[in-house]
Parts: sequence; structure tokens; C-alpha cells
Amino acid sequence: MLESSVDSFRTKLIAQKLDGHLDTLLAASKEVAAMHPNSRADDQIPLGRSKLGGKPDLPVNYGWPLDAREHPLSFIIQINLSEIPAFAERGRLPANGLLSVFYNLEIWGFDPKDGHGFRVVYFDCDASALRRTAPPELPAKELLFGLLKREQKVKQFRACALNFEPALVLPDFADLKLEESLADPYYELLESLGCHHRLLGYAEPIQNPMELECEMVTNGLYTGDSRSYSDVRRNEFERSSRSWHLLMQIDTEVEQSDMMWGDGGRLYIWIKEDDLAARRFEKAWMISQCY
Repeated sequence: MLESSVDSFRTKLIAQKLDGHLDTLLAASKEVAAMHPNSRADDQIPLGRSKLGGKPDLPVNYGWPLDAREHPLSFIIQINLSEIPAFAERGRLPANGLLSVFYNLEIWGFDPKDGHGFRVVYFDCDASALRRTAPPELPAKELLFGLLKREQKVKQFRACALNFEPALVLPDFADLKLEESLADPYYELLESLGCHHRLLGYAEPIQNPMELECEMVTNGLYTGDSRSYSDVRRNEFERSSRSWHLLMQIDTEVEQSDMMWGDGGRLYIWIKEDDLAARRFEKAWMISQCY
């Protein structure tokens, strides 16, 4: 861990009067790459640099990702991995390349069919091979038996440049053996740690933990209700769910951009450890949760 990350972490523990638990919480922490968006005109962000929203930088012959209805997905984020600073788990990510996410703004991730509603792609190429690309145009939607037409556009979000810094994050309170009286200051601590846009580390679930859901839904089970959790393979899925890890968390961002996931929710990109090691980012799974 970087000393600067630990110093910042200790300061925030003291502010919440949790410094007596420093050793326990430091042992439970994980170092991540926190992502900080800064609103910027898209044409002021250099080609191939990390950004949230705007237009993506794509290889010349790459077709725009489509959902099951062949509607273009919206561009969410691209991360130039060469810009990621050193931190504890940095070696799990490629040293270079562009990691990009697209989403249809509709799926929640609890249906096996939801795999058509997002795309995680990795481009192992130089910026010289990329072109800033506008989304495809959509045909006008006909209304009143064709008497009227309404213009349709693929949703584009306001562009933000991204900066990165190492930071320490913690698991959910329920995952630690702390006195119940510490719950409120602990959740205040989580909020003060920030890093709601992050690479790797722990997720911040708004509803439920997601590792088991990822394992079940990618094995063909619908997890939008409780029925699939009675599946005879439940124990097997619980064991294998430990191989799922958070790749990326993207928070609602209305200060610097205009991204709102449901009612102030978050997007979570998960990937199996073997797929991350093999750079099979196309096998990642997205879950959306909101309040």
C-alpha cells in the first residue's frame, strides 16, 4: 500500500472516532484506483485518453455495439490503462490498452438475456489506430399510423476527463465483526472515503451482494425473484461465486456529467479472476442497483 493512501485513511478514521480499530480496518481494506471525473468539452479531451461520457474512441473498423433489438448502446466510459497509477492490485490489469463500456440504460443484470444490454471491450492498440466516433443515427419513430414522426437519438452523456489516484476502501459493515454500535460511524467513514467511481476493490452494494447473482445469472438462471435461489445447485454456485471480482464501479454522476442510474444508483462491472487474467473482458457481467 502507498503511504499516502494509509495516511489519508488514518485521518478519516480519526474523524469518525474509529482510530482504535485502525489495525482491524487497515487489514480489511483494499487499495483501488479512484476515478475522478472533471467536466470538459469532448473535443478538449485528447484522443485515447480516459473519460466518462462524450463520444468513444474506437478502432476504425470496429462496429458500434448493438443490443438484442439492434439498437445502439450508449457509451459510458473508456479507461486508458496506461494512465492508471501504481497501487496494490495494479498488476491484475493490463499495462496498456483501452477498456470501454457501453450500456442500453435499461437492463439490471438479473436476467441471462441482459447480456445483450451492455458491452465491455478491450482495445489493445495505440491511440493512432483510434477515431473519435459518433453513435449511429436512428430512424425517426412513426406515431399516429405514420402521420407524425419523432426524432430518436442515442443517449450521449456530457463528457468528463478522468483522473486517477490510489485510495483505500472497505467492505460492507455486515462483512466485519464489529460492535453494532459502530455501524453509524462506519457508514459515515465509507462515505468520507468516497471513491464511488473505482477500479477493482470492494463494491458498494446499494441492495444486495452481487457475486452469487453473477454466478447464477451467467449460468442461465433468472435472479429477479427468489425462485432461482432454491435451485439444487445453490451450494455449488456459492462456492464458485468466490471467483467473481469487481472490475469497475460507476456511480451516478450529476455534478460533472448527467449520468443517473435509476434513482441515484450505480453500475457494477464484475469479472471472474481467470477471465481478468486472460484479458477476456467480454465475459464481464454488469449489474445495476439503485435506491
